[in-house]
Amino acid sequence: MTTKEKCMHQMNYLNSMNQTNQKKQLYRMSQMNQTNPNILYSDAEKEPETNQKGDNKGNISRSMKSFQRRVNNKLKDCIKEINKNKRTDLILNDLKNKRFPDGNAIISKRKSEINEVFNVIGKRKNKNIIIFGEDGTGRKQIIEGLAYSMKIGTCPGKFKNSLIFEVPVEQFSTEVNTTNEIGIKILSLVQIANNFPHTIFYIKDFKKLIDYNVIESFQMVFDSAICIGIMDRTEGMDFDLLKYHFIAINVNNPERGDIYSLTRGSIREIQKFHNVVFTMNAFEQILDESLTSTYETKIGDVLDIADEAASIAENRGLTYVGIKSILETNRYNINAMLQNSEDKNNFYAAHEAGHAIVALHYNVGIDTISIIPKDDGVTGGFNLFEVDKNSLASKDDTLQSIEIDLGGYAGTLIKGYPLTYGAVSDLIEANKLERAMFLYLGMERNKPISYLNEIGEIELTYMSNEMKNELDRKVLANITNRLENAKKIIMDNENKFNIITLALKKKGFLTKKEVLALYKGEITLDNIPDIRTMIFND
Repeated sequence: MTTKEKCMHQMNYLNSMNQTNQKKQLYRMSQMNQTNPNILYSDAEKEPETNQKGDNKGNISRSMKSFQRRVNNKLKDCIKEINKNKRTDLILNDLKNKRFPDGNAIISKRKSEINEVFNVIGKRKNKNIIIFGEDGTGRKQIIEGLAYSMKIGTCPGKFKNSLIFEVPVEQFSTEVNTTNEIGIKILSLVQIANNFPHTIFYIKDFKKLIDYNVIESFQMVFDSAICIGIMDRTEGMDFDLLKYHFIAINVNNPERGDIYSLTRGSIREIQKFHNVVFTMNAFEQILDESLTSTYETKIGDVLDIADEAASIAENRGLTYVGIKSILETNRYNINAMLQNSEDKNNFYAAHEAGHAIVALHYNVGIDTISIIPKDDGVTGGFNLFEVDKNSLASKDDTLQSIEIDLGGYAGTLIKGYPLTYGAVSDLIEANKLERAMFLYLGMERNKPISYLNEIGEIELTYMSNEMKNELDRKVLANITNRLENAKKIIMDNENKFNIITLALKKKGFLTKKEVLALYKGEITLDNIPDIRTMIFND
């Protein structure tokens, strides 16, 4: 019997034993060979042995840790023997050995997504997953929550002793590996999966498997193990192999109120690394700053801004992270706003204040308002409303959304400014909502038009020309009426409109609390800090 066959025989025998005997046998077998295996582990982030508050050592049984360590040792020996005459450097990062500073918060706040993943990977067939979502929405946190629950034993029973590895996809690049080397690595993954039931392989940059043109070769891995990949929402699952082997799970941004809990442990590590301290006010400023640069608060953006702000504070010899250090992370865009002409900033501020006044009139909350240019090159400003403008629950709700869209144009008309790109963009959005309202909810209040094709899209080709012309007339007339309504709301609240406009010019952006306080008259313009003072002085 060859060495490879002996190893395979040992592994098959191991899998047929009960758990108690497995531990004893694994210990004996792990002592067989102490030479360096071909699988390389990333041990840089092993869980520290501490009894500090927040440590979960008490939740992890010693026997489970010991069992996992022996399984890992046997795994190394097994792959070393299998590939003895076929040298390959397969890299696997053991996620159970990672530190999870936000582990408990992730399990608590991301419970539904983590349970959904466990439900899918627990199936008998078709149990691979692609997690879709934009960068920074916390897709990786779902994987961390999965691994952490397996580590502390709160996962479903059959996954408590499972292995979960991150597979760096770069090692399968055809530019640095021959076809034979890639094949050996893939076969090694298959061998691991065959000998260790419920093994999970996490592939972070899953799209690269397609780019490297090795996705077809990975079908053996998809059939043998549980594979979880991450892709952008825009990429879709149009590749045939993904359609039949993977289930799609979408991940959205967490609520703003949950961001602190989900990042608290990571923020502590940033503080420790830079030897600085964040105050709660500073953290709120980071959340606002992430909004002013990316339109929405994302976990990745929050941590990136926090890390850069802490680095700025450390380099300046400070022991705390203040507002100035946080604003410094967006200094380029702030300077671009300060270099605008007075007239241009007046226009931008009036436009955004118009949106805000109409929204607040209808009791629609606002997250933030800004006239600071965006990282994506968009000039002017923006409003972030606490409303789903894609929802057409009723005509009244939709008409309010249309008036809010037209509020910016109405504000600039009142100030005497001409039609600009920003106003045109608002008119286009209002036109879309208007047409959708008529087509889905009907031109009359209780008389919808139902021209839908087989996939549920609005189908205009079956409408008569007379009906299309009637639709165009209705849309134009209604937008004109909504614009006049928005202008009237702003004129009725002229003092509030003017003070929010001036406050935007002064600070560059306004938080939710500031906008509401200005609107209610609880604070005045004197209470709003000047952006020049904030960024150039401590």
